[in-house]
Amino acid sequence: TGVTFVFRIYFENLSDVEIGALLWILRIASDEKYAFKVGMAKPLGLGSVTISHTLHTESRHQRYRTFIGDEVNTNAEDDTVSDEINTKEDEDQYIHAFQAFIISQLGDTDRKSVV
Repeated sequence: TGVTFVFRIYFENLSDVEIGALLWILRIASDEKYAFKVGMAKPLGLGSVTISHTLHTESRHQRYRTFIGDEVNTNAEDDTVSDEINTKEDEDQYIHAFQAFIISQLGDTDRKSVV
């Protein structure tokens, strides 16, 4: 009880819908009433975890422009790689894209959310 683990999930080339799916499940995992089960002895209540997350995104275009060096950069503002910590509103946009995709696949035009 009370043990904390820290880990990172790295991803590349995910669409907004795919990022939204990942964030949707991570948001559920952060709610204590939906504790995820990992490891052994799940029927005994062991291995119940909650997950808190922070989404960091990076501009691939900007990253590769700064990879070779200053002679490639055309703008002084491009000298640093963008590693953006996204806000809840940013995450909501990804989750909304995922929910809109699921609703479109269900063919339910009256539905506003998948939850």
